[in-house]
Order: sequence, then C-alpha cells, then structure tokens
Amino acid sequence: MKKVRVLAWILILAFILSACGGSGKDGTTAAPQPGETTAAPTPGEVKKDITILMPSDITGFDPWAASSVYNQLVLWQMYDRLYELDEDKKPSPQLTKEAKMISDTEWEIKIKEEAKFSDNTPLTSKDVAASITRGIESGLGGAIFKPLQSCEVIDEHTVKITTSTPYPQLPVALCQLIACIVPADYLAQATASGDWSNPIGSNRYKFGNRVPGTSVTLVKNENYWNPDDAAKNESLTYKIVPEASTRTIMIQTGEADLSSEFSTADMEIVKNDDKVKVYSHKSSVMVFMPLNCEYEPFTHKEVRQALNYAISRDNVLLVNADGYGVTNYTYLSPTCYGWLDNPSGYSYNVDKAKELLKQAGYEGGFSFDLYVTQAFTAAGTQIQSDLKAVGITVNIKMMESLDDVVKLATDGAHAMITTWGANPEPTLVLPRLVGESALGAYNLAHYVNPELEALWAGGYASQDVNDRIPYYKQWQEILCEDCPWVPLYVGELFCLANANLQGVQMNTEQIFKLHELHY
Repeated sequence: MKKVRVLAWILILAFILSACGGSGKDGTTAAPQPGETTAAPTPGEVKKDITILMPSDITGFDPWAASSVYNQLVLWQMYDRLYELDEDKKPSPQLTKEAKMISDTEWEIKIKEEAKFSDNTPLTSKDVAASITRGIESGLGGAIFKPLQSCEVIDEHTVKITTSTPYPQLPVALCQLIACIVPADYLAQATASGDWSNPIGSNRYKFGNRVPGTSVTLVKNENYWNPDDAAKNESLTYKIVPEASTRTIMIQTGEADLSSEFSTADMEIVKNDDKVKVYSHKSSVMVFMPLNCEYEPFTHKEVRQALNYAISRDNVLLVNADGYGVTNYTYLSPTCYGWLDNPSGYSYNVDKAKELLKQAGYEGGFSFDLYVTQAFTAAGTQIQSDLKAVGITVNIKMMESLDDVVKLATDGAHAMITTWGANPEPTLVLPRLVGESALGAYNLAHYVNPELEALWAGGYASQDVNDRIPYYKQWQEILCEDCPWVPLYVGELFCLANANLQGVQMNTEQIFKLHELHY
C-alpha cells in the first residue's frame, strides 16, 4: 500500500512539473538540448517553423548596443528602419515613403502612414525622431552618426534630419542597426532601466523568447503593417552552435533548417548529400589583424610594415577558408567604391621583413599576444608560424566571440584577428575603424593620423560618388603606408540549408530576407 501511495505522489508531481515547466518567470522557455529535434510535421503537413543555426549569440535587443552580424540577423527581423540594404548592400526604402533634400544639409523624410508596431500602435514621426535622436545624442552611433545634428518632428508622418556637413551617404547610414525605429515611450523606459528584454518593433516578427547562450525565438507579427509582404513562415528559432561541424550535422539530420555560416572544411562531406544544399555569395567581409599602435614595438611603422611582409596571406586564406576568397592588401573590400589592389606593393617577403625589423631595432625579434576566436585558430597558427621565421614569437589567446574585440582592445590587447562587413561607401567604413572618433569603439588599433583626419571631409564633398573616389583612394594609400593593420583576405560566403527549404538568399555579408524562408 505504501508503494502505491509513493507511486501516486510521483505521478502527481510529474503532472505538476509538466504543467508548470513550459516557461520561466522571465518568459523564457526551455530550449531543446543538442541532439534533440523540434516537433516534426505530420505527413502531408508543411513545416512552418524555421530553425537557424548561428555560431555566436546576440548581445541583447538594444539595437544601439552592438552591430555584430548576429545581432543584425535577429534584430533586423523585428525592427524596421527608414531604409534597408539590398543584396549588394545598397539602400532601398523601408519605412520611408518619400525623401527629399531641402538643402545641402537638410533632408525631409515622409514615413509610410500605414506603419504600426507589433502591439498595434501607430508608428509616427515621434518614434522616428526619438530613435534617431538617441543615436545622435548618446554617441552610440559613432562615426556613422557623427555628421547628424538633429532629427525633428515636422508633422505626424514627416521628420527633418539636419547634418553638420553635406552627407550623401545618409540613406546608407539609416540602414544600419543603430537606425532601428522603436516606440518612443518604450525607448525612454528601456533606456532608463536598461531592460530590453521585451522588445517592440514594427517588422515582420515579434519577440517570442530567449535562452541566453542557447536560443532566440521570433514569432510572426500578425499585426505587420504590410500584409502583402508578410512572413512566409510562422517563426524563426536561432540556435547558438559554435562548432562548425556540429552545425553541418544538424542540417544533414534535419534538426535544423539553415546554418547561417558553413565551414568549407565540410564541403566534401556534403558534396554528395542530396538532403542539403550549399549556397555561396561574393563577400564584403574583410578579415584583418589590427595591431595596437600604442604597444611597443607596434609603435614603430617599420615593425608594422615588417608584419605585412612576413605573413603569407595566400597560406592564411588556404588554411582558414580552404582558399575560397581573395587575399587583401588594403583597408577596404573589393566591393567598395575606390578599392585599390595593393597600393604599397606588399608581398610575402621574409628578407624584406627582416630588413625592416633591423631598421626598427628589433633584429632579435619580440613577442606579442594574438587573440582569435575558434573560427580563426587556423589563421592564427599560420601567422604564428610565419612570424617565427623572422624571430617574432606569437602567443595565441582565445576569445569567445568577435563581440569581445572592443573590450579586449580597450584593455590593451596587442593584436587580434577580426572581421568587418564593408559597406560600399568607404565613408561608412574607414572612419569607423581607424578614425579618431572611433577610439574606444571599433578603432581596435588605437590609431590616429592627423593627415587622415583632415581628409575624411572629402568623403562628404559631393553627391556624385565619382567625385569622392579620389579621396577613398588617398585614404587607402596613407593607411597602407602606415600599416595599423595586417589586412588578410576577403572570403567567399557560404551557408548550408535543407535542400527543400525555399527562399534562401544571401547578400555580401550574410543570409537575409529570412521572412522568405518556407517549405
């Protein structure tokens, strides 16, 4: 009898736990464990919930806090902007109905009257002005928002943006993550409290739940203001899977539908697998090694130049990306206006590297720490081997995510391997990476050049990009001579998907238009 009572209590307890275990007090739900599949559709039923794999988690839902590709991949599905980027990273209207320049430094933008947030409240110029103003006043917009002076409400659906100088790249700037539009009242509340755990946006999806470090789920926004272009799926679940081989296996076994990044090391594994499909696209993503110009001996230009000769970019590309991509010797991607192919004539030249080290007084070599993520361990090892040949000792240190680079640089890291998706407009790239205004942010090299600072203005000088290109070329010539980085390569982009998944699209930086994904 006693055993029966015990069994009864166990069954009752199990029932209670199963009833209460669906979600936590913060609204998050338990995530499937590795190897566990989500519920499969019954025969004849079309799968409407899409699982996407990413190697790194987002940092949160504050669109001004970080601009990593993973934040973009998630947040751009929830938040609208005045403009969005197309396949070639060119701006096209999103919330903008009409835009016109009323002077060289004033833009009047009308927003679409039908736009509304996921909570069904109208999206008005008050929300646009509050969102853009936060980027201006907080300084979180960095160099990309530096020319902006104000964003004023003209009427319910019109704002005026004033810049300190002509800013022909404004539509491109308004495509960025820092230009996401959120409700003015929610923005004030979230900014004051620091609590962005229940984000509100106006795009095709709304927040579902998040298990930090494990998954993020977005669900279809039933109140989306453009029903003719609504999501073709019911939800997007992003699972965080750092290991590239594990991501490949999960696509092959059907545990997930799309891997945002596919390692070319697995190309042979999937080549004859008809259950999956590899997609590729030309890339704008630069892989480079910024050198801390405040760290002795990187304070010496000759030492920085020596590293540019001592490292075999061909071998780095081969070991880290199986040769898919192009080596890069400059500070822009080939997709950028005015890109120059190796203006300083660098090549793999050990003797030249040794000569420069001798000129700088470092004939006996030195040592430094190089931070890499798991994705760039092979590149780090190759660089370590190359520099050993010229007497330089490289101590490889691991960092968990590329989101760590700013903190590491602020803390004085000697060097790191990182990436940047280069917009076609160099004005929106180089001042953010090597400009004085980017110190403490993405100027990871702690580099300032007064000559370059004086020349940035040329990037805003004309509405005609052909008039600006000579400045873009001059910037690269100065940087290649001064060498705050070792540019490495621009790899080809790959993603892996279930062969039956429709609507997979890529741009020069990542997968995009995720609302088109469907079976």
